[in-house]
Amino acid sequence: MGEELVTTWPPADGDGPATPSPLIAAGEAPAPAVRRSGSQLALIFGFVGAALRGRLSPRERGRRLRLFFEARGGLWVKLAQLLALRRDVFDESFCDELSLLLDRGSELPFEDVRQVIEAELGEPLEEVFESFDPKCVAAASTGQTHRARLHGGPDVAVKVQRPGLDAIVRQDLRDLDLFLSRFGRLLLGVTLSGEDLRWEVEQALAENLDYRLETTYMMRSRKRLRRHRVLVPRVFTQYARRRVQVKEWVSGMTMNAFARMQRESPEELKRWLAANDIDPEAVGERIFVSMMRQIFEENYYHGYWHPGNLLLLPGGWVAIVDFWAMSALESSFRRKYALFSQAIYDREYTKAADLLLLLCPALPPTAEPEAIRDRVVNALRTFEVRTFTRGLPFAEKSFSSGMGGVLRALSASRVPASWPVMRLDRAFAMIDRSLALLIPDANVLKIGKRYWNKARRRAMARATNAAARTRSLASFLTVLAEGPEFLSEQLLFQGESARRGAKAFKRTTTKISELLQVLSGLAAQLTLASGLVLLVVFLAQHHPPVVAGVRGSLTFVDSFPHLDYLVWVLVLALILRAFVRLRSLNRRFARIESHSDGPS
Repeated sequence: MGEELVTTWPPADGDGPATPSPLIAAGEAPAPAVRRSGSQLALIFGFVGAALRGRLSPRERGRRLRLFFEARGGLWVKLAQLLALRRDVFDESFCDELSLLLDRGSELPFEDVRQVIEAELGEPLEEVFESFDPKCVAAASTGQTHRARLHGGPDVAVKVQRPGLDAIVRQDLRDLDLFLSRFGRLLLGVTLSGEDLRWEVEQALAENLDYRLETTYMMRSRKRLRRHRVLVPRVFTQYARRRVQVKEWVSGMTMNAFARMQRESPEELKRWLAANDIDPEAVGERIFVSMMRQIFEENYYHGYWHPGNLLLLPGGWVAIVDFWAMSALESSFRRKYALFSQAIYDREYTKAADLLLLLCPALPPTAEPEAIRDRVVNALRTFEVRTFTRGLPFAEKSFSSGMGGVLRALSASRVPASWPVMRLDRAFAMIDRSLALLIPDANVLKIGKRYWNKARRRAMARATNAAARTRSLASFLTVLAEGPEFLSEQLLFQGESARRGAKAFKRTTTKISELLQVLSGLAAQLTLASGLVLLVVFLAQHHPPVVAGVRGSLTFVDSFPHLDYLVWVLVLALILRAFVRLRSLNRRFARIESHSDGPS
């Protein structure tokens, strides 16, 4: 919340890097008061006047909307942030203008702050806090943050919601419906689904209306992000309420302050980095890798690494102080997106384009998949050339700039991207603002390639861990039970795609059917091989004389858990059933391919 919020170091639980040296860059004062004004009628007249004068460019359209949204605050800020995501729909300069929007609000009178805290905590403010700074350190349109100290405890950041916010949001939602239904097409220049946009706004607002959600996000993230050397402030759960949050105060340098010092006092910044043992390049790469791990390995990622929300700490640690825009992906989407990411970093761009189409909503009836694929492949090849070009600004060779080219390729084909894709795009775009300062000459294709190599090794290590073997066996049985059904669903899906797209989809469907034939054949062979291995283990456990002659060479048998006889019978029966189903599917895919090769 706010541009230069710093929250306490070392953490209260005592682990983590050493205490930092005194900071050079101080926080900024809260912004001046913002009026909850912004007449829709005045906005429309302004648009019409600019259009008549020939000055309503996409950037000017974005600038006028940004000023309107900033004046309104609250829900309208969330709307602007969501619109800025849609680089697949809007011009890049329009999105750039909206992304400059800052959520700043007027400072509440201290008596209002006291009233909210005492109403939520149920006791006088002095009973909870030894000291409390009546002047806030950051103010937004939905709340503000104060520095305080608990009795006998550390300094804390106290976040307080604005009184009456619920009523304001209800009115704003009614205004939003009118805004989108009456003026959305005129002001935005495109047609968007009002229902989808409203749902996204409501989800984004939920975190501002109930701080307990953010508390849950922070508690879930604290341990796992510590492995990435990312500090999550400790939340004092005894004071966690809907309109009040109390968390430890962390001292560090925000990336906004880093950028300012880099411009104004570069030598002083170098001395501070050296004194605190901070290597900007190592920190930058670790931030990028942390985001990749959150998405692909942990499936719980922070989507708003804003430079004002990211602090540099001694020893190369970083901290994230505000936790909203946390997201998880559906399993099927995450698998496809992981394959899409790997294909990009392996420079298999045709494969990446095919996977991207699977991540998009249904293609328009007139779409030409081959042409769309070619545009996406060309965009990715351009991205590759830029990443290896020395001297280019980071903004022109970052991952988000590469995705920007891909999204423009989709837009040119009138293919919308899904909201999950856009949220991921926003997350990487936010990180890129800091990476441009920390690793301006980095090659993100090389960083991503290194990440995926290490991720595969971590996956292998987890798979061979003794404690994971029983879980792995259970997962293997689940795959055996569900795998054939999954492939059947894919067969039905491809049939539906073929019926919908007819000739336009014929070549694509044929290729996918061919791929599924190969995969089902490999899966059948793998299932058969696994079944033979497990049969040997079963015999060694329950019929030792049968394998007595070769028992000495079967050392792998000892690594399997001992199962009851009936359990083994069930396991082997499932394997046999899966093998039969996979072989049947393999033959069905072969027939589809042979029919597709016939006359059209």
